[in-house]
Amino acid sequence: MFAAVATYTGLFYTLKCFGFDPLKARAFNSFINAAFLSYMGIISFSAFLVHQYDTPTYLLRKPEQVWLTDYIIGFFTIDLVLGHFYGGLNLITGYVHHSVYILLLLYLRLYHESNLIYLCLPFELPTMFQSLQQISPQHYRPYLSAAFGSTFVLFRLVGNSIVIYMAYQVSMLYTIVASLMMITHIAWFSEWTYKRLLTKPRQEEPKVITSHA
Repeated sequence: MFAAVATYTGLFYTLKCFGFDPLKARAFNSFINAAFLSYMGIISFSAFLVHQYDTPTYLLRKPEQVWLTDYIIGFFTIDLVLGHFYGGLNLITGYVHHSVYILLLLYLRLYHESNLIYLCLPFELPTMFQSLQQISPQHYRPYLSAAFGSTFVLFRLVGNSIVIYMAYQVSMLYTIVASLMMITHIAWFSEWTYKRLLTKPRQEEPKVITSHA
């Protein structure tokens, strides 16, 4: 936990020293974190393919990976602090999202079920593309936006539906938590779709050139 806090704090202030504004420095932190967790998520998704719907049992039988929950708690904690003091932290996707996840991770750690967090790691792949949009040149952003949308559908909507089914095998509490995640993801994607696909960009009015004889 403290290693994650120290690492991302150091990276944030190092980037600031090299001229990054705070929002881009936080986005870079988020990209590194999401890329790492997405890689770990591939492992959990592979386990799902191999063990099919028995993945929760498979994960709970493995030695508990406490370091992973501690790492994620550390990242969310420092991101809350940096986002609060330097701005750019959204109420729902920032304060509420991070706080709820920290409480969930502490609960998993308390009851020695930390490995279940692997089920949620594939959710971070869209976050990786979203963060990359904020630190990439403008001409790459439409492609990254498309990558964000497609991975959101695959991992946060379809994937979340699978997680709800698997959570039901463990406990009703986890089923409720996974269902609330699904509601949040649907609302988030609906808002993103409205902004990106349904609203037409404003066209600049042609400039009138007047001649002064």
